[in-house]
Amino acid sequence: MSLRNARIQDGIAIAELHGSLKGPSQTDAEAGLQKILREGCSKLVLDLRRLDELDSACLSLLVSSGSTVGRGRMRLVVTSGMAWRILRLTRLDKILPVDDSVEAAIAALS
Repeated sequence: MSLRNARIQDGIAIAELHGSLKGPSQTDAEAGLQKILREGCSKLVLDLRRLDELDSACLSLLVSSGSTVGRGRMRLVVTSGMAWRILRLTRLDKILPVDDSVEAAIAALS
């Protein structure tokens, strides 16, 4: 998995996760997320629409990122497919809010 298109918009960190989470790529993604959060952002949008896999390591990354920014300060962008099913199955969609677009997620955090 890789972290791509990380940017800050209106004080909100926005990043896309691509591929699958295997070995060193998890560490790289975590480091990338921590770096953008250290830049003073207290809110985070993670776009998961291009993830190939959503396994326990990725779920752990999502939960730890949500804990880092605080409850209600992170939103996920998922439209359908495997990621959506896993979030619903694990009930993480109840604690990590899900939107269908980056724009909707930004609006919800503004």
